[in-house]
Amino acid sequence: MKVDKKRIDFNVMNKDLLMDLLNSTQVDKGSLLEKISLLRSVARELKDEGLTLTIAYQGALLLTLGSEAKPTFSQIVTGTDAVEINDLKQLMRIII
Repeated sequence: MKVDKKRIDFNVMNKDLLMDLLNSTQVDKGSLLEKISLLRSVARELKDEGLTLTIAYQGALLLTLGSEAKPTFSQIVTGTDAVEINDLKQLMRIII
């Protein structure tokens, strides 16, 4: 983990820990849409505060949330410009 003034870079080396992190929401048993909604909400709050959170797995960037997110296709999926999916293939491998 690396913390700067307005940015937190979170690099997880253990797949199980990353899965626990991604699944440890209030909508733990909820649908994928509910999880995306929660992710969108958190990302918007980060962006409003001028903060950024990046999540990586073994050094490979998966998600950028908040003010530094530059979404392309992921904006269609998440419905916000505050979530950038940097590596969809790897993210899908981890959460499925």
